[in-house]
Amino acid sequence: MLAEFGFMSLLVSCLLAWALAILAFFVKKQPQVDFAPLARGISVALFASLTLAFALLIALFLQNDFSVTYVANHANSQLPIFYKIAASWGGAEGSMLLLLWLMALWALVFACASQKLPSPLTTYTLAVMGALLGLFSLYSILYTDPFQRLFPATLEGGDLNPMLQDIGLIFHPPLLYLGYSGFALTFALTVAFLIQARSEYFAKIRQYALAAWGFLTLGITLGAWWAYYELGWGGWWFWDPAENASLMPWLVGTALIHSVSAYMKQRPHNGWASWVVFLSLTTFALSVLGIFIVRSGALTSVHAFARDDQRGTLLLLLFLLVSLPAFALFAWRDGKPQPFMRKTAQLYALLANNALLSLAAFVVFLGSFYPMLYQQLGWGSISVGAPYFNGFFLPLIVLVLLAMLVFFYPKVRLSFMLISALLALIFTSLILFFYANAQSHWAWAFIFLFLNLWLGLLTIGLISQKNWAMSVGHLGLFAVIFAATMSSFFSQSIGVALSPTESTTLAKQQFTYKQFDYSIGANFTAELAQFSVKNSDLRHAQFLTTEKRHYDVRNITMSEVAIGTGLWGDNYIVMGDKLGQGRYTFRLQYKPFMLWLWVGALLMACGAFLGIFLRKTNE
Repeated sequence: MLAEFGFMSLLVSCLLAWALAILAFFVKKQPQVDFAPLARGISVALFASLTLAFALLIALFLQNDFSVTYVANHANSQLPIFYKIAASWGGAEGSMLLLLWLMALWALVFACASQKLPSPLTTYTLAVMGALLGLFSLYSILYTDPFQRLFPATLEGGDLNPMLQDIGLIFHPPLLYLGYSGFALTFALTVAFLIQARSEYFAKIRQYALAAWGFLTLGITLGAWWAYYELGWGGWWFWDPAENASLMPWLVGTALIHSVSAYMKQRPHNGWASWVVFLSLTTFALSVLGIFIVRSGALTSVHAFARDDQRGTLLLLLFLLVSLPAFALFAWRDGKPQPFMRKTAQLYALLANNALLSLAAFVVFLGSFYPMLYQQLGWGSISVGAPYFNGFFLPLIVLVLLAMLVFFYPKVRLSFMLISALLALIFTSLILFFYANAQSHWAWAFIFLFLNLWLGLLTIGLISQKNWAMSVGHLGLFAVIFAATMSSFFSQSIGVALSPTESTTLAKQQFTYKQFDYSIGANFTAELAQFSVKNSDLRHAQFLTTEKRHYDVRNITMSEVAIGTGLWGDNYIVMGDKLGQGRYTFRLQYKPFMLWLWVGALLMACGAFLGIFLRKTNE
């Protein structure tokens, strides 16, 4: 009966969502009535109903109820308990329910925090959230019902995809969806502002945009880390369509949080208002487009769910239903553009930053969808890969860094600018001297490292109590760019065949294949190769174990990467083909400064959350 109760909870949630949406019409007809308490009450009931539905789905997985189609397709009785819980959002049906629950959570947060806002504004915002939840819950009920029964029931489930049996599945989708659903709230706030023509409240978007951007940053970072240690190719970003799906709203969301900050400094009436509206609507529209990419299977991706043309068409229709009316309202309400109040170098730098980030998002959009459009027009098939994206992104990143230099220039003395530039030049030269090799791209590496280090030194010099959040976030960005540059241009890699006790060298380190072993896991068997890695003085050693796991239920063999993380770089070992008697092929890599990439991304997210906290404490 749990499945039936779950479906009923989902159905009740859909009805509550539409009831919340309909309140917008009553506010329009009876503006003197305070509908905000009713809207808040419905939001609480909606969250409770979706919480019950989601909890019942998890219970079905924990009980190994293989009479439910979704459970039978994504779980197995041998699956560890944490993966059973994560499997509830490991497929298209469950992940949609997770998205609904998180959207309802954001609506609840706003309902509780909106006591000081005008009643109509609160009601309109919650009504828009209700309309979004109503559309997505209706789609879930009709086309991705996670509670659908399977007749006849199977005795055993098909198991979760081994690639998803990882801690990444537990945290990556929830964090990513917290970002997507958070931008749904900024979208709802923006539409409510447009309905009422109350631009003076645009600053209220800031805290929710920062929170959504912070969670999306964490989700993307965890996804990149997951790809780094799970896929076995040694990289952390593949320009895969599903990766691009989250990058597009992140880029536009970055422009949004900068535009909101600029608006707050120059309000009440200035040209930043139009930027805030446009970027807020676009960020969530791209989030919905990302959901379409991952769940429709329209674009080939290692992260995408199975292809389903009907679901893809409906998701695309949802994208149009969400975005077109909102942009039409924007075009109607925007009227005559307001001038910017202060035309300074900093203003132009921020405008350039917005334009460049928007252009970057468009480049990703074009590269992701052009192959599909090319095929649909009957012109054949075409592949767009890393050369296209890197060819556009490398110059764009340089331009963004130059715009940031223009932004910093009025804030510091010329002497400090010159001293920091000299120090950055010295550090860059030393790094290139120690790390560059014949295969390195000297020019690009020099440009990125020099500009990045220069900006980092300027940021450190400008740290104060008033800009802690901005400084932490930007230092995180510079750490990410630095680490990405070092790992992209100066990594080293070799392929070898080794037997136990044999050694080889890479990046002035000795890799020794110590011994071969077997192990048995909860739902797999594994072959293990144990390595020791010593530096040039042969004293400090890392002990690493790489595996090849065989999952019996799905008859799949997966390689498990061994990673030795250090402050200056990672040692990366992948177990390849078996050659007999413990002899295997191995791919050995040295990836400089990878730890800085993950720490930098965490600092970026911390900067966003710190901005919310410091704003609250100062109010």
